[in-house]
Amino acid sequence: MPQPLQKRLLCLIAVGGDGTIQEVLSGVKDLTNIYFGYIPTGSGNDFCRSMKLPQDPHEALDCILKKRHIAFVDVPVISIKGHKSRFAISCGIGFDAAVCHEVSVTPMKKVLNHIGLGKLVYLFVALKYEGGGFKFCPSADPSDGYLDVIVVDGLSKLKVLCCLPTAFFGKHTQFTGIHIFRCKNVEVFSSVPLAVHKDGESAGIQKTFSVSVDKEPVKIILP
Repeated sequence: MPQPLQKRLLCLIAVGGDGTIQEVLSGVKDLTNIYFGYIPTGSGNDFCRSMKLPQDPHEALDCILKKRHIAFVDVPVISIKGHKSRFAISCGIGFDAAVCHEVSVTPMKKVLNHIGLGKLVYLFVALKYEGGGFKFCPSADPSDGYLDVIVVDGLSKLKVLCCLPTAFFGKHTQFTGIHIFRCKNVEVFSSVPLAVHKDGESAGIQKTFSVSVDKEPVKIILP
């Protein structure tokens, strides 16, 4: 009897920043068909830090060509008004998303990217840069099947200024008003429309959205 054809896995390589990753992952119909490799050329490159990937593009390419280690990584999905898309690092509503929106339109980003300091634009915009190494959910595990959710409320402007630098080291969780949850699904509702982002890219002005974990993980090429 004829044997069933084996599925052929393709190597899909994304070149860009964190925002590029979510665009590429959202464009793949079946994640089980691919190995995913990443060559960073963006300003934040939070994905590299979290997955301990080389931040030098040449080293990243060498890692992909050698393909020594493969890790299964969860893929979160954001749903807005019935439209679903994947992302790799984080999404958010409110202050952090407003920062991302401002960063996307400021000419300062192009200037700092040109001199290799692009990630600092987030700091200059709002004394914070989510795509630059802050550990907002320091205990997050990319392969445990859960979403890690941080909620910030009741903080004065002065307390925010004191809290943000500690988030670079994951120590902000000690502040009153910082809440972290773990869940499989989350629905967000706001009484007023607010900025929303996914991996630092604008997802528009919204009042509600939901996030879940894709049923299939993605196979990431690691060093």
